[in-house]
Amino acid sequence: MLGCGVRHRKFHYMARSTLLRHPVMRFLLPRWGVVALDRDRGGDVGALKAALRLLQEGHVLALFPEGTRSPDGTIRAAKPGVGFLVAKAAVPVIPAYVEGTFQCLPKGRRIPRLGRVRVTFGEPVSPQEIELRGREAGRRRFEAVAELVMDRIRALAGQEVGESVGR
Repeated sequence: MLGCGVRHRKFHYMARSTLLRHPVMRFLLPRWGVVALDRDRGGDVGALKAALRLLQEGHVLALFPEGTRSPDGTIRAAKPGVGFLVAKAAVPVIPAYVEGTFQCLPKGRRIPRLGRVRVTFGEPVSPQEIELRGREAGRRRFEAVAELVMDRIRALAGQEVGESVGR
């Protein structure tokens, strides 16, 4: 849903590698510009390098900071790898809030329900703002950067910073 309304840029996505188990998906996803991420490998260096390369070449990379669909429709904390990627890429980040997907396709459901899905894009977060937020050392730096992105998404959802929201 995220890239449907954007016609002037091709979106690349990061997706869990288990989606490639199905032969049709194994054929289609790479052709659609999907970077497969092995979530069982703690930090899939190959996938992170591929994602950074795309960003450095000027491509759009869509990330889903929570890593998976919410089991109850609430906004969850971002995975630290998102903060790592955002901090290392040094490119603007455009936050987006996708509303209505939980009602249409809750986690565990295979067939979607009809419903309205709305995508709201926010103002870009500059590399300078990301650098300011991520001044701490090590893992805490990446967690702070990921939290900055999630704060912007929560703001788009009309929620207070740090508050959960149903989707």
